[in-house]
Amino acid sequence: MGGWITLILGCFTSYIFFKETNYIFLVLSAVTTIVSFWSFGVMHNYAMDSAVYRIDRLKENFKHEGRPQEEIDRLDRIIINPTEKDLNNIPDVLTYINMGSSIMVIVFFIIMIIKSIVIT
Repeated sequence: MGGWITLILGCFTSYIFFKETNYIFLVLSAVTTIVSFWSFGVMHNYAMDSAVYRIDRLKENFKHEGRPQEEIDRLDRIIINPTEKDLNNIPDVLTYINMGSSIMVIVFFIIMIIKSIVIT
């Protein structure tokens, strides 16, 4: 759920809270943005490690089958995209952390909008 959108929303929200000198919401918004983006990166790393491991196993299988070296080297040039099986290797705890922090970033964004409307 998190990622680039919550990073942009969180940075914008933190900036507006900073401009309004509302430091409690600034710190809370910044922390949830950092946690959301961190968990997004860690989940990405789990998926990519799984995809790279899958390609490495395929290269080992090609070597054991006696395939030509050109065919094995061709695997090094392909773009590695995580599949659904790779995504299933991500621990559930990281997904819950990411989902919760992303929801909190959106909540702080809504609070920022409401505070901006009420103040003006």
